[in-house]
Amino acid sequence: MATYSTIKGFTIQTLASDPSNPGVGQVWYNSTSATVKGYGAQGTGAWASGTAMNTKRGEGGGAGTATASLAIGGIAPPTTVPEVESYNGSTWTELADLNTARGITASGGTTTAAMIAGGGDPNTNKAETWDGTSWTEVTAMSNTKKYCGSGTSTGLIAFAAGPPSIPNNESWNGSSWTDVADMNTARYYSSGVGLTNTDALCVGGQTAAPAYIANVEQWNGTSWTVLNPLNGGRSSLGTSGTTTSALAFAGGSPESALTEQFDGTSWTELGDLATARYNVTHNCATQSSFEAFCTGGYNPPTSPTSWMDITEEWTIPDATKTFTAS
Repeated sequence: MATYSTIKGFTIQTLASDPSNPGVGQVWYNSTSATVKGYGAQGTGAWASGTAMNTKRGEGGGAGTATASLAIGGIAPPTTVPEVESYNGSTWTELADLNTARGITASGGTTTAAMIAGGGDPNTNKAETWDGTSWTEVTAMSNTKKYCGSGTSTGLIAFAAGPPSIPNNESWNGSSWTDVADMNTARYYSSGVGLTNTDALCVGGQTAAPAYIANVEQWNGTSWTVLNPLNGGRSSLGTSGTTTSALAFAGGSPESALTEQFDGTSWTELGDLATARYNVTHNCATQSSFEAFCTGGYNPPTSPTSWMDITEEWTIPDATKTFTAS
């Protein structure tokens, strides 16, 4: 049975002073100052140092949120790695390995229901799903492809294949793959944003070295639409969030520390990473532009012989906001 609060919501409390420990999303009327206030994420955010992964690598897949996530496979030349680690916001824990070691995959989902598809090197069309305990091979894609895609274990879009760059895209419905419409600009080494196979972004990439592109396209389940581009072209970057609240960070080449935020219309440059890099774990956290993490990657000037295990966390602090008529 529906309750009044479910239908109408809660009334706004009248308080003589601001609460000492408000919850995120709480709204109240301060009768002393005669203002309506709310509590939530405020400001532009910043990167802070996090815990290093157990295995140095780059170009891995990702799933989950900033505080409940997976880093899946990756590349640590001269080999690919099957290692999978989970992150709880403070600690990395090793989990069961992939059946097929690979990097540069399409990926998405949660820590208990994730998926990867395709990848390299060597290139593959194999797909695997994660149930929180183990990885299971499922129906393979029609074509081998690497980079990139987003979604969940029951609805994922794989796109931006290459090199060489090809526009072919496939959609997963939980049991089979279907070829879908091509992107407007074929590319590879891009990154994906989105929570479903019917609402996703393809961000950046390259068409041929060193043709790095800033192009961004949105998938609606039927076709691709060109959106406002990044402020500069880059590939092998990390992304987080949704199609209307996203972050794009790192990338190359040369290696970048740049962070940009997308509000559904345009991209705005924000605070840089502490460590510039590219080939980071992509689809780093499918949550929002309020929380994310960047882990792994490569920076030749600072790490000439091995890839990174460095983790950085992005947060926008919570604070009280006074609502005005403007």
